[in-house]
Amino acid sequence: MGKLSPISRSVVAMLVGALLVTACDQDDNDMALPTRADPDAIVASLGVPPQTVIDMTMTARAPTLAPTGPRASDTPSPSQTSQPPTPTDTLTPTDTLNPIQQTEIAILSRQTETAATASAPPPSPTASDTPLPSATPTPSDTPPPTPELPDNPPPNAILFASNRSGVSGIWLMAESGEPARPVVLDPDSNAYVGACHPRGAGLVFDSDRGGDRELYLTTYRGAEPRPLTDTEGENYHPVWSPLGDTIAFVSTRSGDADIWLMDSGGGNVRPITLIPGDDILPSWSPDGNVLFYSSNREGNFEIYQFNLETNVESRITFTPEIDELYPVLSPDFRTIAYVANTDPGEPTSGSVYLLDETGEARPAVSAAGRVEMPEWVNSTQLLVSADLGDQVSVLLADLQTNLLTALAEIGAANRWPRYCFVESGLLEQLPQAPPTAVFQPSVPTNTPLFDPGDDPYVPVAEPPENWIISRETWTGEEFGFVAPDDLPALTGFQVDNLLNLTWDDAEGTHVITVALEAIDGELASTLVGYTLNDLPGPVAEIEGIDETMRVAILHNSVPPGPYHLFSVDFSANNLTLSFRVPIRPPFQDGSAFVLATEEDTDGWLISRERWSATELALLADASQISGPIGVSFVGDEVQLIWTDESGDHNLQVAFSAVDGDLVIMPTGYTLDGETAETDGLEPVLMILREGLLVNSIAPGRFVLTNVVFDAGAMELVFLVPPHE
Repeated sequence: MGKLSPISRSVVAMLVGALLVTACDQDDNDMALPTRADPDAIVASLGVPPQTVIDMTMTARAPTLAPTGPRASDTPSPSQTSQPPTPTDTLTPTDTLNPIQQTEIAILSRQTETAATASAPPPSPTASDTPLPSATPTPSDTPPPTPELPDNPPPNAILFASNRSGVSGIWLMAESGEPARPVVLDPDSNAYVGACHPRGAGLVFDSDRGGDRELYLTTYRGAEPRPLTDTEGENYHPVWSPLGDTIAFVSTRSGDADIWLMDSGGGNVRPITLIPGDDILPSWSPDGNVLFYSSNREGNFEIYQFNLETNVESRITFTPEIDELYPVLSPDFRTIAYVANTDPGEPTSGSVYLLDETGEARPAVSAAGRVEMPEWVNSTQLLVSADLGDQVSVLLADLQTNLLTALAEIGAANRWPRYCFVESGLLEQLPQAPPTAVFQPSVPTNTPLFDPGDDPYVPVAEPPENWIISRETWTGEEFGFVAPDDLPALTGFQVDNLLNLTWDDAEGTHVITVALEAIDGELASTLVGYTLNDLPGPVAEIEGIDETMRVAILHNSVPPGPYHLFSVDFSANNLTLSFRVPIRPPFQDGSAFVLATEEDTDGWLISRERWSATELALLADASQISGPIGVSFVGDEVQLIWTDESGDHNLQVAFSAVDGDLVIMPTGYTLDGETAETDGLEPVLMILREGLLVNSIAPGRFVLTNVVFDAGAMELVFLVPPHE
């Protein structure tokens, strides 16, 4: 996103704005994982022919050449000594340069023009080992030099912050994901952002344990944290250099937020930026020669870089309508990942974009709320933390396959991941995670949740936070399965967000049109029209059909009781209703479910129920299996952690569909950290099975056709008979 012509800039702003609005303005209650933004769908929504938009964006590259003339943002380090610049004749950009290189050439040209006021010489035209960004033009027909990278061991773990134990602490987990173990956990203070030494020597983090946020140094093995800073203002967001000898961080000791450096032990503290405005969120290039960060010195946050070899700062992006945050350069030096926010100053929204060496920015990862702090795993994968609506999780985003995998999602907030190296076997030597209280019920689970009275369904405009999400997707054929018996062979189809019910008899072809909407949490139905042989039909003969279908849809979507409908979504062939409903405890007197066979399922409905880790924890708590239970996904299995009078339990189970039945089998179990027998766990597994069934389908016959694990969630796929 660079300095563009007015026409190109407006097109790009419109595209980026539409992409981000689509990415972020989702229902807050939707726990779906973030996805890659769909440019084709966004282009279609703009009402502009797709090829026209594509052609225009191809010419609207970003960033591009900066305007001529000196600017305050093109500044040397505050620690430089004043020297006259050395003139150079090799700074004219050519068409073979990438836009970021062109931007730096323009900056160096302006430094030459303003020799009387410049405080440092421009760098030599040959002095840079960093292809992107670079202060030196590199012709495209000459391969750029291979950067000399530090000889560090490959990362094998993920450091992140989590509030799963009641306070924000620093946690460590294997790169495959949960279970995690605490590294910094103080019940009386919060630790926020951690950074790991590239060779596993320790970690630095910021914490409010001294009252305000300061930096602390510790080891993974529990050494008492040593303060690295104690100044006026606050010090936070540390990042360790690839060489392991320097820590970059943000400090407000001079008033505004600025980027500072210190040696790894805390000495030799010096500023990088001391310009009015806030400079935040530093990151290192893989070779340690360049710092990237965001600054709002020009009004909104833009991306800047500082070359530590040449002491030259330059600006990369020029988008006054967008905040650009968390910049980080890929391991192959070709792409900057960052968070773009079309609502500058708003901290709860933003999506990850990629700015490649051609200067073209494209969307990568979006979510219901903010996606933040991308961290490169390799040149095609990113770690991010994403607000999924009810929870912030650490995710792995594969940029080639568009696959997103939830790695950490116990507790309400898991964020700011770092990809780290730790010694072999270290993770297993860390203290076990304390029991995690995921949810405390607001009402006793033995108390009836709802007295139905005359109406078995009562809409709730503002559902409690502990209600789960339930979605039911209807095909046109399925509407015929729940239609009144006196309507023969009825089918349904959708046109313009309206449900059309049609059937043929001796009179001809009947079509009833019903509008279905979510109004203040209620499923509302309205009879819009009725035709017989394409002419207006006798409405009196079908009066009340809209209410009959509304009740039938509710009966076959959610259990009787309170509910909150938050969306009605039409597609070409399906209608999806998205509800919030309370957790229902399992029946106390045996099972209410009867296993059927697929031969019995003619005319049955397909029902899919998707379960996140948070919802499974709510179910376990409402089922009174034990005390508060922590739940996480480990690949295609589920891990349950709880504590009772017998000790600390850690149970891993597999879910599968066996001959149409839901089968839950333990695959690993420890008690107080020691491997234990699973013989006494049958009641726990049975309660969990019954709880899943009663909160997924109505009591009665069923066939479970599949159990699917996808992007940190589990989906159960049933066949069930229609219920009146």
